[in-house]
Amino acid sequence: METYKETYTRKNSNSIITLSKQTTPAYTINEYASAYCRAFQNGHWGIAYGQDLTKSGLSSLESQAIQNIQPPPTPPSQHNPPTKLCLPPGQTKSIIFPETPALKEAKLHKLGQFFHDFITSKCPKLEDWQLTIKAQWEEKHLTTTTGASLTSVMPEITLCIKLTAGGYTLEESYGMPLPCDLINKTGVCKAISSLYKHLRRKTNTIPVKKGRTTCIIAPQMASKILGLTIGQHAKADVMQNCFPYAVFLRIPSLSQKVSVIDYANGAFRQMCPFPVFMDDEGVVANNVSLIGQGQMDLCMTNRETAGTMDMPLTGNARTASHKSGPSIHPRNLALMPWDDSVPDMIASIQDGYYLVDGNNGQWGRNGSFALDTTIGYRIKNGRVCESIADAKVSGSMLEFLKSISMVSNDFNWHFNGDINDEIKIAYGAPTIKACLHLN
Repeated sequence: METYKETYTRKNSNSIITLSKQTTPAYTINEYASAYCRAFQNGHWGIAYGQDLTKSGLSSLESQAIQNIQPPPTPPSQHNPPTKLCLPPGQTKSIIFPETPALKEAKLHKLGQFFHDFITSKCPKLEDWQLTIKAQWEEKHLTTTTGASLTSVMPEITLCIKLTAGGYTLEESYGMPLPCDLINKTGVCKAISSLYKHLRRKTNTIPVKKGRTTCIIAPQMASKILGLTIGQHAKADVMQNCFPYAVFLRIPSLSQKVSVIDYANGAFRQMCPFPVFMDDEGVVANNVSLIGQGQMDLCMTNRETAGTMDMPLTGNARTASHKSGPSIHPRNLALMPWDDSVPDMIASIQDGYYLVDGNNGQWGRNGSFALDTTIGYRIKNGRVCESIADAKVSGSMLEFLKSISMVSNDFNWHFNGDINDEIKIAYGAPTIKACLHLN
């Protein structure tokens, strides 16, 4: 078998401005360039990393990757089949966005000053606050021996806001849609005002009742649970090693209101928050239906899992850092909206909770998940009442999905990661009615 090779280079320029109530604005610039080459032969990988992006440097890197090919420590078996690759003929993609004014230092300072003035005037009771704006310019080049070729030059802007009052801190992150030349100031200011309102209500909270409870889950919280469940378990490598794909497909039918799609670059007639046109293995990125009206469908794959497990390629291979090869990740994962109204959903609860946001999410390979609530309210006799104290919510992916009974049409995208994450993933969801364990 001819040696299969991937050669990948990336250049990043990051401009970051940080403002807070206590300190003067800090502006930093980070730039780096990196490359890696992966080589595959007779079921085994070799990989090499470097920072020399010249033609001779990349040629040397390819030779090193071939020399590094070694068999894995565990021999193939029934539970560990030999590795195969799915290698259809490649395509060429060139995605180049023009340089945008929003990435300039002066623009970032002006933007930061705008939000500084807004927070100071509209959120007077804050003990402290911090706003970080990160503008990134990324240039990627990828070639493979299947003939795939990618040239990508894309901007990206993310914001992170932290507000502190009464001993509580709430945090929210935002990803700006491309082409990043028009920052949605109105939308961000609305989100800041909403966060401030929730923070003020946390000064008087009541404890939650322990046990399994029916909850109304707002888009921000629902998107985080989506990331901890489908976002982790609908990956072919996770299913192969820890959560058998056959079991996933044999799950009893869910409500037809439950549909989940991992969008590549466009959804709802708009550009996705973090568009991917070709993944980091040179596979053209397509939308992937993971659950269609309650029926389990496909899962996210890369070349290795598609070849070894005989599945279609989906374009979900993404590189996390300059010192790692690509692995399977969602791009823009969405729990699709339905037509239930939020007021009707709240009115249907006699005694339960309205969960708005959470953090510190964790997931287990057996399908379990948990996270801490940061914003939530009690629902009594169909009305939203007191703010609840921070609590831990948990559940099982399968039981959670089967418990979803109502889905609204108020869909929103959310960026749930850290502003410094190399891989940006958008998770989107509407408000849903489902059961969770509270503790």
